[in-house]
Amino acid sequence: MPYTLKETSLAEKYITDQVYDPGTSVQIGGSNEVTQSAFHGRAIGVVVAEPAYMMNSDLEGGTYIAIKGRVPCKVYGPISKGDGLVGHNFGHAISINVDGDPLLIFAMALEDFNDTEGIIEIMVL
Repeated sequence: MPYTLKETSLAEKYITDQVYDPGTSVQIGGSNEVTQSAFHGRAIGVVVAEPAYMMNSDLEGGTYIAIKGRVPCKVYGPISKGDGLVGHNFGHAISINVDGDPLLIFAMALEDFNDTEGIIEIMVL
């Protein structure tokens, strides 16, 4: 499902354990620095294709991870605008209202989403 949002994020390069699509939420772990988020993991940000601001740009082979700002993110619904989001399986995020620990919130939903799986605009905290 294509998403046309122009990313307005602050991103930093990290070494991922495999190639991930933009919109994938990630957490520390895996065989390198970061891996896709998992159920009850601590997501730190979202893979982005065109961040507005880039840190650690000299890191060879790294992937930009949005650590602040507005970006598209893979989600499982339902989600209401304003919901806190936590990392979930396969690099998706879910609403804290569905299942999750409030201490693991890494982002806020900027729009409603009433389907099972898709991509929405979020704000990484």
